[in-house]
Amino acid sequence: ERIRTLWTDTGIQETLRKRHYYQIHDNVAYFLERVDELVKSTYVPSFEDYLRIRTRSTGFSQTKLIANIDRFGQHIFEFTDVGGQRSERKKWMRFIYEDINAVLYVIAISDYDLKLFEDNKTNRLVEAINLFKTIMIKGKFFGGKSVLLFFNKYDLFKKKIKEVPITVAFDDFPSNEMNPNDEDDVVRFVAGKFLQVFEDQNVTLAGPLHILRTTALDTDNIDKVFKDITLDLVKQNLRNYGIM
Repeated sequence: ERIRTLWTDTGIQETLRKRHYYQIHDNVAYFLERVDELVKSTYVPSFEDYLRIRTRSTGFSQTKLIANIDRFGQHIFEFTDVGGQRSERKKWMRFIYEDINAVLYVIAISDYDLKLFEDNKTNRLVEAINLFKTIMIKGKFFGGKSVLLFFNKYDLFKKKIKEVPITVAFDDFPSNEMNPNDEDDVVRFVAGKFLQVFEDQNVTLAGPLHILRTTALDTDNIDKVFKDITLDLVKQNLRNYGIM
């Protein structure tokens, strides 16, 4: 009852609306709106609930998936997920010399107006681009690999960009040529920032840089993306061995 009363308070609602000032996760409203269901002794988390759970990743975890790839039969894919916090990044270097075929770099594009949890000063999207550049410089990590750039939380980004312009993060956005509140213009601009990294470092990839707009909560979207990228990786691997 107290949580429900708290949630209906206008001050709390306004605080959540300005969550970018307070490091409040974007899943808070979802769970608070379902508080009556959550407190029941019979409550069992739904698939939707699991999708919205947020945990800070530490260390690294590895997962193997078996998938049937178009006409190429069954293949095994091994994914290594690494913690994204600053304190975790030194562990990434251990993977530089391992046999990795592709790098999946995931950013929350909707976080362009938020600051880092670690220092509450650095813009999150600017940090993601700078980190991308740092990884590139150290050991030419991306060279000869397939690189997939995920602009995740795209659903939240589409809503936010209409009200909050990208200029809050980038003062070099060409507002005289592009609309800072237009999702397509902003995506092209941000994508250009990442592409510039490759041009500056003169790195050759196994194929073109893949830039994908994703919404993790949209399982159909993620399923299609998974099928598309695994098919592309299999084809690229076959080309590398001269089979295609």
